[in-house]
Amino acid sequence: MKNRALCPFCLLITALAGLGLLILSDFSSRLLAQDTNATGGNAAKEFVLFPEETSIFWTSDLNSRGRSQDVLRLTDDEKNGGLALDYDLPAGSGWAGAVRSAPLQDSAATLVVSLQGDPGATGFVMIEGSDEKRFGASFKLEDSTEKRLSLPLDRKTFGRALGKGDGILRFPLRNIGVFVTPDAASKGKLLASHFAYTSSKPAEEFPCLLSVAASHFDNVFFPSEDKTLEVVIRNRTTQARVSELAVRVTKDDGGEWSWSHKVEIPALATVRVPVKLDLPEPAFADCLFSLGKESETFRTTVSVVRPPQLSSIPFKDALYGLCTMAHPQTAKRIGARFFRVFFYWQWTEKSAGVYDFDKYIKDGQDCKDAGLGVIWTFEPNIPSWLGVKEMVLLNQPEPLQRFGEWVRAALKALPVGERAVEINNEPDITIGRTSLVTQDEAAAAAAALLKKGYEATKAVDPSIPVLGGGGSGEGTRILGFTQKMLRDAQGKVDYYSAHPYSGTRYITPDGSVMWPDQYLVEMLEKSVKVATEYTQGKALWSTELGWAYPMNDLYLSTSTKDYAAICAQTLVLFKVVPGVGKLAWFRGFQYKLGLNERSYDYSLFLQSYKGMRPTPGVNAFATVASLLEGAKTGEKLNLGPALNGYLFENPLTKQAVATIWTTRYDVSPKDRLPEGTTIIDLYGRDLRTDSELRLNRGPTFFVTSLAQSAALKSYLSKARWRPKQPFIITNIGSSQVNNLKLTVESFLLDDTAVDIKAGDAGTHTVLHPGVNKVTLTGTEKLFESNPLTIAVQISGVDIAVQGMLNKPVVPVPYLSTGSVLIDGALTAVKLKIAINTLDKRSDISPPDPSIPWEGAEDLSVRYGYAWNETGLYALYIVRDNKHVGVDGHDFWNYDSLQLAYDPQTKGGDSGYQPGHREIGLALDKTGKVRIVQTYPQKEDAPDVQAQVVRKDNDTVYEIFIPWAYFYGNGPIPAAHSILAANFIANDNDGSGRKCWMGPAEGIGSGKLPARFPWLHLLPPNATK
Repeated sequence: MKNRALCPFCLLITALAGLGLLILSDFSSRLLAQDTNATGGNAAKEFVLFPEETSIFWTSDLNSRGRSQDVLRLTDDEKNGGLALDYDLPAGSGWAGAVRSAPLQDSAATLVVSLQGDPGATGFVMIEGSDEKRFGASFKLEDSTEKRLSLPLDRKTFGRALGKGDGILRFPLRNIGVFVTPDAASKGKLLASHFAYTSSKPAEEFPCLLSVAASHFDNVFFPSEDKTLEVVIRNRTTQARVSELAVRVTKDDGGEWSWSHKVEIPALATVRVPVKLDLPEPAFADCLFSLGKESETFRTTVSVVRPPQLSSIPFKDALYGLCTMAHPQTAKRIGARFFRVFFYWQWTEKSAGVYDFDKYIKDGQDCKDAGLGVIWTFEPNIPSWLGVKEMVLLNQPEPLQRFGEWVRAALKALPVGERAVEINNEPDITIGRTSLVTQDEAAAAAAALLKKGYEATKAVDPSIPVLGGGGSGEGTRILGFTQKMLRDAQGKVDYYSAHPYSGTRYITPDGSVMWPDQYLVEMLEKSVKVATEYTQGKALWSTELGWAYPMNDLYLSTSTKDYAAICAQTLVLFKVVPGVGKLAWFRGFQYKLGLNERSYDYSLFLQSYKGMRPTPGVNAFATVASLLEGAKTGEKLNLGPALNGYLFENPLTKQAVATIWTTRYDVSPKDRLPEGTTIIDLYGRDLRTDSELRLNRGPTFFVTSLAQSAALKSYLSKARWRPKQPFIITNIGSSQVNNLKLTVESFLLDDTAVDIKAGDAGTHTVLHPGVNKVTLTGTEKLFESNPLTIAVQISGVDIAVQGMLNKPVVPVPYLSTGSVLIDGALTAVKLKIAINTLDKRSDISPPDPSIPWEGAEDLSVRYGYAWNETGLYALYIVRDNKHVGVDGHDFWNYDSLQLAYDPQTKGGDSGYQPGHREIGLALDKTGKVRIVQTYPQKEDAPDVQAQVVRKDNDTVYEIFIPWAYFYGNGPIPAAHSILAANFIANDNDGSGRKCWMGPAEGIGSGKLPARFPWLHLLPPNATK
């Protein structure tokens, strides 16, 4: 599923030789913040980097033997107001230090810091770019004299990459760190203070720093509470400043609130201003704080949520939790009942039999004190001393025994509370992606770890539930890796911990994403079936599921509003499938400001100044958890094609709750709601019944007493609903250039007679509620434009809907049989076919500006198609200056080609369907051609001809597909036929797939056949 680090800072490496030692100068002046208005002198102006430097803002990060609390303590440098690192590095240790967020733009020229060792010290300063790549510059302090370190922010100074990466430093910087190594002294203290930077554009720098501290519960408030935030302003200059502090608050419903106050900031001083927000009811608020021309603006967010209705619920019965969350008390406020916590073997047993569980003991105690349960996910990432090459090779007696001893030792050390154990996160990825063994052998190895973890857990406490099979979305498919693993575990697992992700889980600004109601219930039902067959508890406890929004939409936006609606839908749907017992939403928070996955972020909370801040998903989580925790399994309501709805009875809160959302567009009820029903929106507000109620994709909740449950169901089932838009075209297809095949969805409750016109094609038909298939016949003029652009109109009595159909069309020339050979040779005939080109930044996916694409030589594609009566020929010439052959089962993670076909132009925006095809082509690391059919899944190579040849910096992919592969014994295409095809070229430069390139989306980040370009088969001798 995701490429996760094994620990927050595990990318740093132990060996630092070759970094080069920087010359340090004595530092005696205490005045670091120079007056930005001063003139004269050659010294570069320094700008204070942080409003405050104390240890609360830093996180320890170490690679050493021994217990973490014995190796490193972070405290305050009382004298300088900075950070103190007290360290005691055992023999064989690598480094110990601290990291904090430091967003610096590319105008920052030099990083400056004061260091003092007691005694002297050696170490390095780390910087982390926007792509999470890290670089280090070493230092050496000969004695205890304080030194001023000036580090130009370039690759000459930060001379070595720490961990994997391409060696390119990318701004903005996200984090900085200060580390000591045992070269000079294995025990001592390092003081780091007065962090600053110089700028290449000093005239554009602001004289003050403005920050807003997170509240005690991470900016999550209940309606009745005081909502005061502390504004922190630091004057960087030697001149006093007077300015207007202003606040503008924008709420999720569009409402606004503002406030301003004059503030005086003495020279070089820090002032604090409390600001009380006027937010009396549940809402999500986007808050912008400004100080005129004195500082950059500061943006934060606030969630005012409905309190949980239940003070407690037994862990075994609780449904809603969070994965990778930080603050239990905050989580409890929004209705989370448990945490899922990753527990890593490599970092807690760094030498055989020596355990370091201190951090986890504290985390477990914090959860216990807050009344939260914990699911401990034991990750068998391999300790270096074990001498095992890959995780799949842990399937041996001694490694298995060591793994079991580690699990037992951990459970004995951790606080005894409400807890469960999960063995191995996403084993289909951690164990299944290897070329060392077959997939069946890999599944057996994962099962051996699961059995050993089960036995170790039960030996400590037989009552602890054991979870397993937590595969990624792909790993949960029927007859896939997870099912094989659970079969081989032979019943030594209590609950199935599937992660039922959709392939399209990235919420783009245009709203393109697979919503939970498009697939989730079916996937959960299949997972429960697997759980019933293979587990003791016969139920699903899902330890991870989430969606992600763009990193540039971290506040209140269309994307984050959709994220909230999707979160709410998911939490509701987990209550409608019998046999589903738990959901840990992924993820509870994002530790730092770096990228999470493909420039998208999954987090409910994001790091802020002195804590975290919420996203709109926090309100959604709190609302659903408050209303549905403790409810019985929901009942599906029949509300027509425009709405999805479920009715829940909750004996613990004595409420009946109907939750309803639209399938596409806004819908309003024609009838007045019954008395005694409270209507609550996604953000937790009671809606006013005296205004028109409008339902949308985010669930709305109708709440009444249990005694009125039947009456509420009756009303909702009989109500008349008015959709904002009556029809939508969900797919456009074609078999010939003189016809269009439209899939039209009607949201009306009755049959409706309409006229449909597209270009010179049209028809009169009756649209039934729900999905309708309509064929329009015209002339070849339908395909005169490329891309195909056709105006469509649907009209009936008092109805008129207009829109445009757009589809890219690729002309495919006729080529007689025998004109080309599938041999990798680029003949003149073949080169004439490859007339289409992808060589621009806009052709790269995902659309992440931090992806290191260096132009056409790095990745570009020339491609084309040809056809005749026997089949379809395709040629792809992929230019890639670094080829990485396949070394594992997941070929797409290496340099490769993925080809997808929709021969009957069925389309679809929620995955592949019968009739679709997907094929993978690649060279493995030995140079052997690999041909894989990935949809429908097939063990043997598909019945096609293909060749892959590497020539200089080009990889030539050829394939010939007989028509029978697409159409069986059915009619074969003729001239002017239409079919849909798409492809992507995957690029791996040594660290996994970094990006891909193709003519359209619909393969790499979700299977969306509706987006595939069409191929137009030209007649013989036709001019294009």
